[in-house]
Amino acid sequence: MDAYTHALTNISALGLILGAVTIMVVSSLWYSPLLFGKSWARHTGIRPHDIRPAEARRGYAFAAFSALLVSYLVGIVGAHATSIPALIASVAFIWLFIMLEQFNSFIWERAAFALFIIHTMRNLATLIAAALVHHFIGAL
Repeated sequence: MDAYTHALTNISALGLILGAVTIMVVSSLWYSPLLFGKSWARHTGIRPHDIRPAEARRGYAFAAFSALLVSYLVGIVGAHATSIPALIASVAFIWLFIMLEQFNSFIWERAAFALFIIHTMRNLATLIAAALVHHFIGAL
């Protein structure tokens, strides 16, 4: 089995789950009123009381599934990094693709530039946090 195939199939279950939980926690804090939630709500026009409970449950379920997939991706990338600076550089490369895609939303959907910054920086923060979780779980 080559190194790439080994990395695809040899992800720590604990790292996968903790990475996903980390993504959800960082995202929850990011969009809370403590950090950028008020600005996000102002720019989107969405207020917390506007979201119905069933809609919130569905959204959190999709977000958790997405967090698991991102954690898996970060675990694969992290398996190839030989140091924390290499890990951060690898994550920054993934983030660049995400950032460029979100820039298209800013351009074509006429989203506020502040939303572009809020979302892309949250993506960077969650990718780095999940990558560090995978790195330290892998070191155990």
